[in-house]
Formats: sequence, structure tokens, C-alpha cells
Amino acid sequence: MLTGGEPLEQDLRGLAAALRRRRLFLAVETNGLRFQDLPLDWWTVSPKDVSGYRVHPRLWERASEVKLLVTPALDLGVVKRLRRRSAAPIVLQPERFDRGRYRRAFSFFRECAAAGVPNVRLGLQLHAVYRVR
Repeated sequence: MLTGGEPLEQDLRGLAAALRRRRLFLAVETNGLRFQDLPLDWWTVSPKDVSGYRVHPRLWERASEVKLLVTPALDLGVVKRLRRRSAAPIVLQPERFDRGRYRRAFSFFRECAAAGVPNVRLGLQLHAVYRVR
């Protein structure tokens, strides 16, 4: 998985080609603003509210999933607009580990379902939930 910061700000062609030669599963998580024609198996597109949820047009045809943080800026109109661009699953995630934010994410998930938006899922970051005490 190529992630962290924004991986597509780097030229990943050489790395992707070398990993592909080793027959490894290649995945990327990107905010969607940049595009590189890479031989990847999985594309997670995670547009942000600060960019107006913009996504490079060529990423829509490759998106394996669209991941959205449930922030105050995310509303049903945004989800419906993104759904029109891609049939890939939309995965809603709480902004961070906090009971109120988890309740907001679950409530928003139910709102999407009630509005009939297809293929919307609720995801959790288990590493943020589970804490060793």
C-alpha cells in the first residue's frame, strides 16, 4: 500500500514497475488531486473537503473505493455527487476516534441509506479504536 502524505506527488513509475515485476499486490491511497498511469491493483480515492472533494477525472475510471472522512463539511449532496461519478463503494469513516464523531458517522451512514444512495459502507480505523491498557 502506497500511502502517507500524498504518494502521487512523487514519481512512482519506477517503484511500481519494480514491485510489479515481483508480482506484488499494489495499492495506493490518494487524495485524488493528482494522477499517474500506474499498474496498480487497487485505487483508494479519498477526496478532502479542503479541495471541494475534487478528483482528477482519470481517477474515476480506476477507483476501487472512495473513502470519505465524515467531517462537518460532508453532506448528502456531496455523497450523491460523488456517487454519480463512480460506482465504487463509498466508505465513510469517522474523522478521528471520539464517541461523538463515531455517532455522527453512523448517523450520516443511516442518512445515506435512507436517501437510497447505493453501495455506501461504514468503516472504522481499528488501530484508532483498539488501545492496549
